[in-house]
Amino acid sequence: MPALQGMPPQLSQLTNLQTLTNFVVGKGENVIDVEDARKTDLISKEGLNALHLEWSDKKENDEGVLDMSQPHGNLEELTIKGYGGMKFSTWVGDPLFSNTVLVRLENCKNCGFLPPLGQLLFLKELYVSGMPGVESVGHEFYGNGSFSFPRLETLEFEDMQRWKDWFPCQGDQGIEVFSSLKRLSINRCLKLEGSLPENIGSIEKLEIIQCDKLVASIAGYKQLSTLRVQECKGVVCGIRVDLEQLKAITLAYVPEFRFQTKGFMTGLRKVEKLTIAEYSKLQQLHQLASLQTLYMYKCQSHLVLKEEEEEIEGSSLSSSHCRRKEEASCLETMAIVDCPSITSFSSKGQLSLPALKHLEGLSSNLTHLTIWKPYNCKPLSHWGLTLNRLTSLKELWLSGVDLRLSSFPPEGEEMLLPKSLIILNISDFPNLRHPSSQGYRFLTSLESLEIRDCPKLEYFPEDLALSLTQLRIYDHCPVLRKRYKPGNAKDWAIIAHIPYIDIGDLPLEQ
Repeated sequence: MPALQGMPPQLSQLTNLQTLTNFVVGKGENVIDVEDARKTDLISKEGLNALHLEWSDKKENDEGVLDMSQPHGNLEELTIKGYGGMKFSTWVGDPLFSNTVLVRLENCKNCGFLPPLGQLLFLKELYVSGMPGVESVGHEFYGNGSFSFPRLETLEFEDMQRWKDWFPCQGDQGIEVFSSLKRLSINRCLKLEGSLPENIGSIEKLEIIQCDKLVASIAGYKQLSTLRVQECKGVVCGIRVDLEQLKAITLAYVPEFRFQTKGFMTGLRKVEKLTIAEYSKLQQLHQLASLQTLYMYKCQSHLVLKEEEEEIEGSSLSSSHCRRKEEASCLETMAIVDCPSITSFSSKGQLSLPALKHLEGLSSNLTHLTIWKPYNCKPLSHWGLTLNRLTSLKELWLSGVDLRLSSFPPEGEEMLLPKSLIILNISDFPNLRHPSSQGYRFLTSLESLEIRDCPKLEYFPEDLALSLTQLRIYDHCPVLRKRYKPGNAKDWAIIAHIPYIDIGDLPLEQ
């Protein structure tokens, strides 16, 4: 369907217009000018609840068109996109728009300041993106009055290329700001530095992505449940920080993470998901008693977990958070990808790194385990990875874990694959030649087996699980691919019961 090029010339005659979803300005034969906008008479249309003003290119009369496009005060949603004026009209942010709950400002590239949207007392969602003319955000954004953004719940800034300073609303002004904010997202604001607004007790989700110069200071975020920081200069948690509600943390490509309170990590009792990527300075990662999901990607040798036990404040601990001493861990999903410093699992099932002091280990709760190309590891048989004790394990993905391994799993009762296993994926074992004699004997639930980059692997076990529904052989497994083809009757009989087989040439469905 072709894009709308301009507004119908008789738009002003639509006297019962309720919703104007796309208002295109400045392209095509029906170029709207100030007089056209005046005749449209949007201000008289009481039933208009959503207005989308969009300019396809800059015209000299952009500011006049916006002035004349003022809608009725009942408007609920406003989008201004591609506006080329130097400043916004005075009606944008006027407190008379008491029904407005959503505002989007996109690609208004010549505006140097944001309008006073804090005066919209019922505004719940605000999205600002692509405004390179804005270098600072401050009083002009909050507006005048005792309350600023009193009902705002979602605030997003994106692609603000020259934005450098975010000035907080001064406390001595007696203005309450962001009292209902739940989600704050700042994305691709490369020059932003200084500090973020503090003491927003209602905020639940904080996202800071690709803000190269920003050291995010977190303070007073008592309801914060999700923290995501990627490609930023650093994160500092202040003295008065309280993050007891935090459940998910992502730290990726962040050179610095500092906290100014002793025992800060002990307060992270409810963290269930932790993702760390290319991180080298996180210290004292311990007491994550509720951790269910752990992802580590390209982490170096500076991941330190404090060895000493610290007394947890409070005498009662909820069993729902796996805090009882007899429970090893809540961990259900664990993925370790391209972490060259990993060397072993200790004899107690604990993950070890050169600088690692302590980590509560792999308990029977674990359902997914991925270890992807750690490279510098000891032989798998020395890891202390007692697979047979992972009685809830459903998915196991191993790649490049032991480059010398010739038989998988290694011989030994503790290395038997658990019978709970449903999906098994092994890859990048250059010297693997054959399956172990006993390792697969209990796999009565196995449904999917995938093998990649095992150039010397010669055959499958003769007692492959009857439960298998999918078998895939990919990427440089020449011996297997040659051996297991329909023409080789003896060997084909071992896998013929599997409904779906892909040996790297053509998938075969039985």
